[in-house]
Amino acid sequence: MTVFWLWFDAVLLLARLFIALMHKVPANHTLSIEEINGAPALLCHIDAQLNWVLALELRGNSIVGLRSILNPDKLAFLQHQLET
Repeated sequence: MTVFWLWFDAVLLLARLFIALMHKVPANHTLSIEEINGAPALLCHIDAQLNWVLALELRGNSIVGLRSILNPDKLAFLQHQLET
């Protein structure tokens, strides 16, 4: 399986999660799908502040994990990186 198809499968998984969550998040939350460290991730902003990230961990042809990023320092760094 090529890297593109692996990435595409991961995006589809995130898209399904994204659609499910869209119906459950409050109005001031914004969800988006971005590439973080070379893999797709689901980001949640609350009033333009990055609040959490769910990043897929990919290994070979498989999705082997889902990592959450909640550390405020890491989120601030990531938000800064995404804005530049």
